[in-house]
Amino acid sequence: MKQILSRKVHYFNKKAEALKTGFKAIDEKLNGLYRGELTFIAARPGNGLYLVLNNLAINQSVNDLKKVLYFTTDFSGPELSGIIAEQLTGKRLTRRWKEISDNSEKKHLKSLPASLSNSPLFIEDQCFNIQSVVNKAQQAHAIHGLDMIIVDDLTAISKTAQGEIFRERRTAEMLNDLAQSLNLPVVAGVNLSKSKHIRNKGDDSVSLPALNELNDMSITNYAGKFIFLHRPDYYPGKGKQADHTCQVIVSEWTTHLTAALNFKFDDIKGLLNEMV
Repeated sequence: MKQILSRKVHYFNKKAEALKTGFKAIDEKLNGLYRGELTFIAARPGNGLYLVLNNLAINQSVNDLKKVLYFTTDFSGPELSGIIAEQLTGKRLTRRWKEISDNSEKKHLKSLPASLSNSPLFIEDQCFNIQSVVNKAQQAHAIHGLDMIIVDDLTAISKTAQGEIFRERRTAEMLNDLAQSLNLPVVAGVNLSKSKHIRNKGDDSVSLPALNELNDMSITNYAGKFIFLHRPDYYPGKGKQADHTCQVIVSEWTTHLTAALNFKFDDIKGLLNEMV
């Protein structure tokens, strides 16, 4: 209860200070991501969690030139940079230059390194416990004056400096404290490893992700917003055509707002596109 009341007080004090996510439908519903607030984005395996986190980083640092610190536990810095570059181009960068015949495509690829190098995106791939994440974030903010922090996997950083398993609830609490102390929006990815998808016998659809699939449901006590991702195409039904839809279920605990939004998932670039 204490954490919930503290979050509400912080919410109303900082209500006007929000960063847009770059996803118009989400921003219209949630008014963006508030400074000093922790947001979780959760998905079952294969539903595009890392790609959507990359998409958020692209919207902030490449498109809006916001200073973003991105903690990656699953990829090295160069690997993640390459993935983001491929998302921006929709092209595999391993293709040989002579295979590209379109001059406009060549021009775009030539400009890409400069676009990325001019983007204030800081990738950190050497923080594998929550205390190192906190320390590095504080240092980076003191030097660069960050606008947002992204952590790709809550479970992966739920460890002590000695490598002992840390409760995810405590990790969430420390991330929430970090968001409030630096007055920044912090976004953390959550893998729903206890996936319990159930098929609807009527239309063969798959149930939406739910809180009971979390490793530790108490982490929600520290989040201002919780966002679920669901890609029906990942669970093909009998005779169903892929429609490339990504369902985004957004909840704001402070205002008790909940909404289900539909986006088009670009399978080539791994980006969320607004529905027309």
